[in-house]
Amino acid sequence: GIFLDSVLIDNSHFYDFHGSDYRLFYFDKSDCPVNYFKASNSSFVDFDRTFLQINSPDTKKTVIIENCNIHGRTDEREDDLFDIDGAVGSTFTISNSIISSIQLGLIWDVRDDVTDSVMNCYFFEVDSVHHMVDSADWSYETAFTETDPMFSNGPAGALYLDAASPALTASTTGGVIGDPRWVTAPGVAELFRLTVDEGMLSPLFTSGTADYTLEVPYGTTSVEVGAAPTFAGAAVAGAGAVDVSSGSATATIDVTAEDGVTTQTYTVAITAALPSTDASLSSLTTSLDTLNPAFDAAVFDYSAYGPLGTDSVFVFAEATDGNATLTITDTVLIAAGSGVATVVVTAEDGVTTQTYTINITVDNTGIEMDVVNKINMYYNSISDRLMIQNSAEVEMVEIYSLTGALVASERLYNQESLDISTGILSNGLYVVRMKLGGNGIQTGKFVKF
Repeated sequence: GIFLDSVLIDNSHFYDFHGSDYRLFYFDKSDCPVNYFKASNSSFVDFDRTFLQINSPDTKKTVIIENCNIHGRTDEREDDLFDIDGAVGSTFTISNSIISSIQLGLIWDVRDDVTDSVMNCYFFEVDSVHHMVDSADWSYETAFTETDPMFSNGPAGALYLDAASPALTASTTGGVIGDPRWVTAPGVAELFRLTVDEGMLSPLFTSGTADYTLEVPYGTTSVEVGAAPTFAGAAVAGAGAVDVSSGSATATIDVTAEDGVTTQTYTVAITAALPSTDASLSSLTTSLDTLNPAFDAAVFDYSAYGPLGTDSVFVFAEATDGNATLTITDTVLIAAGSGVATVVVTAEDGVTTQTYTINITVDNTGIEMDVVNKINMYYNSISDRLMIQNSAEVEMVEIYSLTGALVASERLYNQESLDISTGILSNGLYVVRMKLGGNGIQTGKFVKF
């Protein structure tokens, strides 16, 4: 079972519950006991059988129904509308509410240990007056006659609507037409919910605000607008997909109340943002140690130096705006002594561009020849490992794919030899970058097969 101590229902609407076994709210002492039930400012319309049944005689119960409309029950079984059982000290209170169009059955059956009170309530359009209350279980006459002069007590403890009372007609969505004390649904044309699938409404939605603006990202071609009325009997027109491919559009949502006369229009002025003109970089690096000068998005020309023996350099860049596109010279061959890398940034608007340039030069004094020449590197296809010998001067080994991606790295600590597993690498050509003591760089290549 589900164990709940309290059930609170406020500002809600329940509509169209049908089926031979439907009790709208049913709490059994063994399956789902509840000690406190309160429904307020809500409508319960068009249902079968019992509205509320609580069968837990062993514990004290509190049931409160206030400012509610309970309308439209058809029950061939003649079940009670309210069936409340509880221990001594339990209370059942119903106030400022309307109970209407209840066919067959008692309005309620409240056990002797439960204290009842009824204030400012309307009962009308019931199957027969004597079915309204069980006079053996409930003393009610004073409560009605003192608190609501529109009602008068009739014979045999029954209750009648006074002939001088205004004509009352139940609404299918809550409220009563003709009752000046009740805010009726038939004349209410408002939305309970207004949603969009892109961006955020400004201001945030409230039922009493009719006009909104919405900005969506550049490139958005359609916005889905959803709308739901506060009362189910109202009609809503204009919701759905709104074409904003031209850059702007206005969604118009018309709400017509149940009376067919009262209307309200909500609008959403939609504007697509202009494309970004940002063609800057947020980062620019190479497989060498540093750029000169240090990277700055507003600086477009750089130089970099590779140590003796460097034959290729990888370039890495990232745009400030994620919607910009990059064209990069990602691998620069400098075996001849120098090379130029370029990064062209094209902004989201497709027009604005900016080019960053790196002039790369081999530094013939970067490391001594005897240090470079004595390092021996080769690939062992039997063990699937990269072998490096005479590596005492090497501090870090990095392996790059031809796309410039770092796929493996290893730090050394005065090791004369090193072998790096290449089992996770796909077959192909790779570039090895070795950082030497004294900021030197040595590069090489190997083919995995």
